[in-house]
Amino acid sequence: MSFKRKTSLGNQVRSENKTPCALLDCSAMSAKSAISKEIFAPLDERMLGAVQVKRRTKKKIPFLATGGQGEYLTYICLSVTNKKPTQASITKVKQFEGSTSFVRRSQWMLEQLRQVNGIDPNRDSAEFDLLFENAFDQWVASTASEKCTFFQILHHTCQRYLTDRKPEFINCQSKIMGVPANRMSGMHHPLKCDGFQLFRESGSAQFLQRLVTVTVFYLLAKCSVEDPHLP
Repeated sequence: MSFKRKTSLGNQVRSENKTPCALLDCSAMSAKSAISKEIFAPLDERMLGAVQVKRRTKKKIPFLATGGQGEYLTYICLSVTNKKPTQASITKVKQFEGSTSFVRRSQWMLEQLRQVNGIDPNRDSAEFDLLFENAFDQWVASTASEKCTFFQILHHTCQRYLTDRKPEFINCQSKIMGVPANRMSGMHHPLKCDGFQLFRESGSAQFLQRLVTVTVFYLLAKCSVEDPHLP
């Protein structure tokens, strides 16, 4: 009996060590993995990211329109097709109370996304807005970090797959755009970048070779001036 009580106490301690945030993260990861397998994999699509959200403002929807299915969880998912040419889309997925499965609701092609509003560029905020050609939603993510991760993936996907008309990202923190805050003012001026970025953007190994050669000659000339006895 004493052994059982000790084991029970040990399980209780381990359970208490799991913080609510850790449990929430595990639950969210499990849900997103299930969404990827249930919703997107059967259609030969790959889910790039998802964020659990709630509406900031309640929509007045008739009871018959909802089917009386009660409470639910909502996820905004970003996915791409495996088949070429690649098409990206944003899908609203719901999980109703008492159900272990997920249901695909609204869906938009990425080209229909017109504006992404981060609400506040000066602080971490879980709130954001998405403006499409025919819809506008105001959301709050489960956490600010989850929103930030989703925004980074969304911004990268827009840059990669959209060529003609890309959505406008407003009121977003610099880390979401992939640019450090102290570099924002120079992001449109390549000459203000450091040497490595210049080499990376030029994409030429000859540039690096010339840079090394000039540096070596400069150091040799400087040494000969400071010490004339050098050979």
